Amino acid sequence: MLTVIKDTLPSIQNPDVKEILDIPLIEYLAEKQSKEYNQEKENFEKRGKVAPKAVSDLIRDRRVANVQEFKKEADKSEGVSGGYIADEQATHNTFMLKRFYKKGAEVETTQQWMDRNDAVRELIGGNMYEQLLYNRAPKEELVTGYANSKLPDFVSKILYVRSKFLENSEHLGEILKETNVPKLAGFEKAIAASHILGESDYHTQNLMVQNNNTVVKIDHGRSFMNFNKDFTSMLQDANEKFERFGYNENIEKGQLTFNVKEYSKSLNQMLNQLDNNQIDNIIDQKVDELVKNGFDAKGICPGKLDIKGLDTSVIFNNEQELRKYYKDNIKENLSNMKEIAKKVDIVAKYSNPSPDFENGKWLKDMANSPMQDPVAYAAHNDIQIEGKNALQWAHENNYKIEIPTSEVKTEKVTENQWSKNANGKWEETPIEVEKKQKEYRSIDPLKYILSRNQVAISKSEKEFLNQAINLGIKNNFDESYKENTRFKDNSIVKNLNKEDKTITNEIEKLAQKFVKNNSKNTITTEAMEKLYDDTLQIMKDKKLLTDQDIATIKNDKSFKERIKNTTEFINNENKFDISRTDKVYYKLARFYKKIGFKGIANDLKAKIDPETLNKINKFENVQNITSDIREVLMNNRSGKEGIQTARLNKMNIKLDIQPKLNTKPKNRKQESTQR
Repeated sequence: MLTVIKDTLPSIQNPDVKEILDIPLIEYLAEKQSKEYNQEKENFEKRGKVAPKAVSDLIRDRRVANVQEFKKEADKSEGVSGGYIADEQATHNTFMLKRFYKKGAEVETTQQWMDRNDAVRELIGGNMYEQLLYNRAPKEELVTGYANSKLPDFVSKILYVRSKFLENSEHLGEILKETNVPKLAGFEKAIAASHILGESDYHTQNLMVQNNNTVVKIDHGRSFMNFNKDFTSMLQDANEKFERFGYNENIEKGQLTFNVKEYSKSLNQMLNQLDNNQIDNIIDQKVDELVKNGFDAKGICPGKLDIKGLDTSVIFNNEQELRKYYKDNIKENLSNMKEIAKKVDIVAKYSNPSPDFENGKWLKDMANSPMQDPVAYAAHNDIQIEGKNALQWAHENNYKIEIPTSEVKTEKVTENQWSKNANGKWEETPIEVEKKQKEYRSIDPLKYILSRNQVAISKSEKEFLNQAINLGIKNNFDESYKENTRFKDNSIVKNLNKEDKTITNEIEKLAQKFVKNNSKNTITTEAMEKLYDDTLQIMKDKKLLTDQDIATIKNDKSFKERIKNTTEFINNENKFDISRTDKVYYKLARFYKKIGFKGIANDLKAKIDPETLNKINKFENVQNITSDIREVLMNNRSGKEGIQTARLNKMNIKLDIQPKLNTKPKNRKQESTQR
């Protein structure tokens, strides 16, 4: 009879009449869901004796339930949304039920309006969190209102989001209050998932600790409200939240870690677990369930922030707009997070950071640094990347450093933010905040250094600049830094060259004093090593080398060989009549070129007369060739006459160098005989 009336009067406006007419449909849908569940359970039972409890729970947890299946146990104690804690009577599992109105027209308070918006985000976000975190996020599904004809007022007005309680769990905030905080794992995963899904509220009441050791994420009603467009915005936003939620303080106390390697690993893993098709499917499934159960999307607002990070007042007119908005924005954020993950991965590759930095201090330090590009930060703070000078790493990997060009005007906007009240409870309050938008440009590593005329450059930046100029390194535009006149006039280059010359002059004084004190004596290896040590001390005093750097140089086995070789070279009175002073300059120049200070090496060589330098180079070549030939002879003990030409060819030994040292060969025949 009710169906006939409904078919006869399709446009009934009286809400009470409409609710009564809708009762059979609600009861039918609830019965249909129950049949679907029982059918799936029977299918599992046919394959075995009994459906395993885990499988049975999985089937039950993922369906749309009815509120009559739950018994209220207690009022909701945390947060501000409406709802209560309930016992699922069939399983005695505990759930949080958060109620919201199906239609915007039924809403009477601001909180009820917010509950509708949160419910959409909770349903969509809950399924995505489960995709990313597996069992470290609660199962969240829809619950229909009362399907009881005796309670018509609740039939068409109310829906619920149910969130299954995680066993053996306690709020992170309570754990962090303990005197001896247990070692916690999973914090990085929870934050990584929150960043991928644009979570704005991952404070200590929305994170829990399961089994006293694993951090898990709950309450996803503020998902998709706080997207980050790039690495810099992620640093600044996350650091602001870590300060406000107390995480930075917990990290400094050693109670919590936000290890950059774990965060990077979690990001990369999760970004591979969620793709555009899954985003479409989850959104379509959840919106279909809502619409099927009478939800009207008109009046829904997605939140304060869209993907561009700007204040918005988007309000949907229908469910098609809702679908499109969330699909577009979540996909774009997924793409942005992939780029952010690449930058985080660079920080995770830092070779020599402090343990405090690696375990969480990196976020605060980098957010407060003027250099927020990961390579620029590493270079400025003398941190290596994969064992290499940071700028060298960037050059080899074709990495462009991002620097801000100009700052967009500052805008003041009002945002609802979570903070603790005087009673220590979390509450949401409107706060006026400043928003700044920056534009960035990407530039070559060396141009990046030279663009900072007013900023003191670090040791590693000087090192790379020195090498780039002296080795004639070219950038992607095939420009040689050594020959580019713009760089020659740059104040940084001028200051660097001036500093090199000052150091060279001090080394020159040491060399002259050394030669004067040993003018008539045979030089010992001990005296020679002291000279090298004294020059290294100059580099330390100029803050170009650390104690660790010097120890590394001296512990290398080639250092002792270099001392021995230099001593023999200077003591060797050869026919070229090269002074001891020039020999010392030459050997020190070779040494400083070897350890990366090519500017100093070139300045030392410049103190040697060109003709004398040419003689030394020829003498060194002959010495090297003689050594190579001796090695071949020692290895060739087969009794065969002469040295095999093939073996010489493999060594690329050019024997025509030695005759060039003579003034004139007697004739071609004689030259051939000598060979």
